[in-house]
Amino acid sequence: MIRVRIFLLVVIGLFLSQLSVAQAGIVKKAKEAESSGYTVDTVMKHQEDLPFQKVWKSGKANLDAYSKIYIAPVNTDYLSENSWWKSLGLKNVEKDVKEIADYTRDTIINDFQNDPKHRFVVVDEPGEGALVVEMAITELVPNKAGFEAALTGAAVGVGSLAAGAVSAVGGSLGSKSSIAFEMRLRDGGTKKIIGMVADREEEQAALFNVKNYTWYGHAKAIIKSWADQFVKIVNRNPGEIISDTPAFTFKPW
Repeated sequence: MIRVRIFLLVVIGLFLSQLSVAQAGIVKKAKEAESSGYTVDTVMKHQEDLPFQKVWKSGKANLDAYSKIYIAPVNTDYLSENSWWKSLGLKNVEKDVKEIADYTRDTIINDFQNDPKHRFVVVDEPGEGALVVEMAITELVPNKAGFEAALTGAAVGVGSLAAGAVSAVGGSLGSKSSIAFEMRLRDGGTKKIIGMVADREEEQAALFNVKNYTWYGHAKAIIKSWADQFVKIVNRNPGEIISDTPAFTFKPW
């Protein structure tokens, strides 16, 4: 009984310490990723009412002009220029990369299809009246805790990388899982780019998180947050602020 009480006191102490850190703003949001060239970095800047690090919008752009949306297959070519992936060679992790690209596209499509306001009709081909979303994943760092768990056989969803190369790359992983994207918004009729977006996120700090024991769990959670934000942005009222995700979470999953 005494041991149980001591354990509970330790857990409560850790929780309160993490709460103090979160309230003090010590947990910082991710830094911007270096531009990959998929978008034009020099014209983009932060906009306070949007949750992304950098955006650009054509002066003639008007979302009300579109009733349909086309989500193009997600581009992963720029990962080959990322130092972490270059050290591995993308051929070693093609399965993992494709899984994340497909998950990203499917998640965005599903969020728009399940939008209660039905702002856009999701279409299979770009064309007149469609907003075309072209997205590139430019950075993807798996979860280091997931890597360490993979070595002991405790991880789930570790992908093809863990099956063949974990022992060679563990030391090169960053301390946090992260993912970055760059996006071009194009008019389906004129083919002209009317907007650009770029963002980078790191895993949320938490007292305990089950995603720590997965290879890409944090990245997938970030992708889901982005998809939710995209839908909120197209549905927002004039002057409404769409908040960024916090750097700290109390959710254990």
